[in-house]
Amino acid sequence: EIIFVDDGSTDSTPAILAAQSGITVLAQENRGPAAARNLGWRSSSGEIVCFTDSDCIPNRKWVSRLVDGYVDSRVGGVGGGYDIANPENWLSRCIHEEIRERHLGMRRHVDFLGSFDVSYPRKVLEQLGGFDESFRRASGEDNDLAYRAKKVGYTLIFDPDNCVAHFHTEGFWRYMRQQF
Repeated sequence: EIIFVDDGSTDSTPAILAAQSGITVLAQENRGPAAARNLGWRSSSGEIVCFTDSDCIPNRKWVSRLVDGYVDSRVGGVGGGYDIANPENWLSRCIHEEIRERHLGMRRHVDFLGSFDVSYPRKVLEQLGGFDESFRRASGEDNDLAYRAKKVGYTLIFDPDNCVAHFHTEGFWRYMRQQF
């Protein structure tokens, strides 16, 4: 099943997606990514829930590779890395190269996973209460969930070869604000 959560967008994306068969579109007032992710997984029926972002394009084997990472009951989350969706932009290429270098140094068993390319078993999400909705902006809610999963004894698996193509920021000052 494919569930798209509209977190208060102002463009026509929800209408475009609603016209497609096989996609469930849910809407909420802008409450941030943690609340949107929680609405999505709580509305789903799968045993394993895969998450990505609206500025990412998963590869064709994305779901199967995430699911294949659940080799035993101790695995509490499986995630992957970034590819680049806008390589024509110089800043985007620089950002991507920095991320790629960081990911090359990561081990298979990690302490956190990014929600742009991640999956969790429903039972883990239920046990931990999902994403902490006090994180109103992106980048923090995903680390928090991963840290809580590790704290109760789950293993987190990182597969650097299972990437989603990401549209990296193309504006220098916007990028600097994001990093700050």
